[in-house]
Amino acid sequence: RGSFHVIENQMSAAVELFPIFARAHLLRTWGGIVDVTLDASPIVSKTEVDQLYINCGWGTGGFKGAPAAGLTYAHIPQP
Repeated sequence: RGSFHVIENQMSAAVELFPIFARAHLLRTWGGIVDVTLDASPIVSKTEVDQLYINCGWGTGGFKGAPAAGLTYAHIPQP
């Protein structure tokens, strides 16, 4: 969860720029780790370990993209 004092400071700054935001009501907050690469491009690759592939760095798009990448790799022929 976000810290209330941080949200309060951010909203104060937003209200200075856009006074209409003073009417906004906070319903919920979320805080957590989002794995994303610096260039926002996911890493999907095989590794030096036989039959081990990595599929990471999708950020918030991973919920949609990671399963599609997994399905693609599932069809790679096995020795």
